[in-house]
Amino acid sequence: MVGLVALRRGRELAFCTITVASPIVFFSLVPASGDSALFFDRYMIPATPAFMTVVATGCLVLARWAGGLRLVVFAILLAGLVAIEVRYDHNRLDRQHAIGLDAVTLVVQRQSAGTVLFGSTGTSGAFFSSLDYGHPPNLLDRYVSLRARSLDYVDDDSCERALDFVRGAGRRRGVWLFYAAAAGEEAAARQAFARLQGAVADEVHGNFFVVRSRRAMSPRALVQLGRSLRVVWRRAVPLNRRVDELLQADRQLLRTPPSCKPYGDLGDPGISPHWPPITTTHQ
Repeated sequence: MVGLVALRRGRELAFCTITVASPIVFFSLVPASGDSALFFDRYMIPATPAFMTVVATGCLVLARWAGGLRLVVFAILLAGLVAIEVRYDHNRLDRQHAIGLDAVTLVVQRQSAGTVLFGSTGTSGAFFSSLDYGHPPNLLDRYVSLRARSLDYVDDDSCERALDFVRGAGRRRGVWLFYAAAAGEEAAARQAFARLQGAVADEVHGNFFVVRSRRAMSPRALVQLGRSLRVVWRRAVPLNRRVDELLQADRQLLRTPPSCKPYGDLGDPGISPHWPPITTTHQ
C-alpha cells in the first residue's frame, strides 16, 4: 500500500495496478470449467516486475524517514521480505518431503538389478502434503525410475509403450507401486495385500505399498501378476478409479497376439490428470 501511494505519477501507478490486477480479475470473472478454472501461481509471473517495483518503492519511502540510516533500514526491510519468502518456501518443501518419496525410492533401489518397475496407481490427497491433483500418484513410478537406475522401467499405463516388453523373453522379477492417501484406504489395502500368493507387499512410510513378485517370471506372466494385483487394489480402494487405466492396458497386452490402441495426449496418459479421459480436438 505504501508503494502504491508513493507512485504518485498516474502512468506508473496505472501500469503497476493494471499489470498485477489483470490476471486476478481475468480468472475471477471469466467463466471457465475444469483445469482452466484453476488459478495457478505461474499466471502471476508476468506481473512480478510490476509488483516488485511497488514493493521496492514502498521500502525506499519507509527508508527515507530514517534519514542518515536510510540504507541500513532499506537493507533490513529487504532482508525481512526475503526471510518471509524463504520461510514460506522452506515450509512447503518440508511438506513435500514428508510425502515420503525418499523412503519408497530406497526400498525400490534395494531390488536386484534388472528387476522390472511397472506403472503405479493410487488416490490423491491434499495439495503439497501428499501426491495430489497436480502431482498424481500415477506418476510415482516415473519419479522413482529417475533414481532407481538399476531397474528396468516399463511404463505400462499405456499398452503401446509396453509392447516390446511383453513380446520379449527371459525371466525377471517385477515391482509395482501403490499409494493410499487416506488412512482408511491404507488399512483396506494392507488387509488385502496380506493375502497375496504370488507376491509380497511392503508398506512404506504409512502410505506406500511396494509389491514385488516372489520369483522371476516371464514377461507375460509378470503382466498377468500385475493385473491381478491391480484388481485386488481396486476392490480394496474403489475410489482409485484411475487404476482402470492400467487394467485396460493389461487386457490389451494379454491378448494373443497383443493389440494396442494409442491412448492419451501425444500417446502419454500421464500428461492429463483426468480419468475417464476427456476428448479433445487434438486426440
